[in-house]
This record gives sequence, C-alpha cells and structure tokens, in this order.
Amino acid sequence: PARPAVQPFPALPSPAPGRTATSRPLPQPGPTALPGPSPPPPLPPGPYSPSPPPQPRAYSPSRPGPSPPQPGPYSLPGLSIPSPSRESACKSGHLRCVCYGIGSFSSCVISRYQLAFLLLLLEKLQIPKSQCYIFDPLFSELEISVLNDLSVTVVLENEEGKHHIHEFTIFYMIHCGKALYNNLLWSNWSVDALSKMIIIGNSFKGIEERLLARILERDYLYIAKVQFTILRNILDSHLSL
Repeated sequence: PARPAVQPFPALPSPAPGRTATSRPLPQPGPTALPGPSPPPPLPPGPYSPSPPPQPRAYSPSRPGPSPPQPGPYSLPGLSIPSPSRESACKSGHLRCVCYGIGSFSSCVISRYQLAFLLLLLEKLQIPKSQCYIFDPLFSELEISVLNDLSVTVVLENEEGKHHIHEFTIFYMIHCGKALYNNLLWSNWSVDALSKMIIIGNSFKGIEERLLARILERDYLYIAKVQFTILRNILDSHLSL
C-alpha cells in the first residue's frame, strides 16, 4: 500500500534585525555602574601553617609571700581564739556557750544546719554539751526532748538576751534581732565581761550601715558604742605603727 506523504514542519519566524535566535545581548556597563568586588590576594605558595600560640610562662615571684597560718587546735575559719587565757579556758573546760534564736529545727532546714554547726563547734572547741545553754521561744516539746537527748541544756525562761557572764562564753546568735544584741551588750558593758565574750552572729557594722545614726543611738545605743570602740581601736593600732 502507498505510504501517506509526510508534511513538513512550518518554518520558524525569522529573528528581528540585530538579534539571533539563540542568544540575547548582555547589558553593557554604563558610566554609573559600580565596580565589582576585587578578588582576594593569592595565598603564598606552600601549605598554610599558622605559627603556634605563645605558651604562658610560669609565674615566679621575686619574693615569696608569707606562708598561710596553720590552723591550731582551737581555731576555726573565721573564728580564732588567740589569747592564751582563752586557750587555757578551752583546755580546762571552762568555756561556755549560749545559743539564742536557732529556730524550729523540726520544720526548717536552715535551723537544722545551724544546730549541726553548733554541735560541731562544741566538739571542735571541746566545750562540754552540758555547758551549752540554748533557748528559742519556738521550741516545741518534741524539740526540747531532742535537745535533752543531745545533752545540751535547754533554758526555759526568756532572758531577752540579758545574760551576764563571769567566765569565757561564746554567744551563738545567728540572725537574731538587733534588740537582742543590744541587751546582751548592755548587760555585759564592762571591760572584764566584754573581754570574756565572743559573739557569732550578725555584723554590727552592717547594722550600723542600714540604720540612721540617730535611730541607732536612740534604740540600739550599745551597738553604736561597740562600733565606736572598735573603730577607735583600729585607728589607735594604725597610728601606733
């Protein structure tokens, strides 16, 4: 049989003058065209190996400093008893401890930490537990029973800090009220009593800085007095050098 005739494809339209069928002319840079970025400088021949960083030199002071003090048998960080009379008081068992305001240790973890530190303090300074007198109006019957089992002496009467001493005594008064510190200083305001007293508690300097001078002297006169005495002793020690 006869094959059908193949129809030829229609011819493509001829391109416009000045153009080709396969490419379009690129725009030429005008007088306002910005130059492109300059290529980076070539690297030097060979592998790039940066120089190693300088090693720190060992510090060698020209003059050695003083050696740190060695802890003695009756010294704690932040608390030391350098006086020979106080050391003899520790050794002979004549050192007492009075604790105020420890809080309810059955319900407060911070109070338990304070109680644990108090027991370690008694052990470190070799203070008999029977010579540790402790009071807090928040103590429950259960807490008083626990303290009795620990062999410390529970004070049942509120002295309001007016505890006069005749022998070397450590007062353990963490975060007690300003009136309690003031009453303690008032009841022992003598050279003999103050020289036998150690207070572990809040900073008197911090109390002075947080109060107006007239309020401190009106309500807490003995804290103001002891701050003045400390400042005078510091000035005297510097002037005597």
